[in-house]
Amino acid sequence: MSYATSVIKSIQQGTATFTGVNVTSGTATITSVSTSKSTVIHLGPSIITSLGSRVELTNSTTVTLITEGNNGAGNTFKSGFVVVEYY
Repeated sequence: MSYATSVIKSIQQGTATFTGVNVTSGTATITSVSTSKSTVIHLGPSIITSLGSRVELTNSTTVTLITEGNNGAGNTFKSGFVVVEYY
């Protein structure tokens, strides 16, 4: 009997956060991945908001959360993500 080799090298889950008036992005640090072999999945914000948001794999160790509007109220904005790295 043989077993298939996994195509997934690593999975990391986290939360990107930012707080402040007129702030539109925040970052989270992850363990280094190959950016050409990885994808980031946006799990969505932790609070209901009218601001659209997205996450990007900025470099091998940074996920950036970006909102489509202004956090004018100065609230804390959090959004979950998963980074999947493939072989």
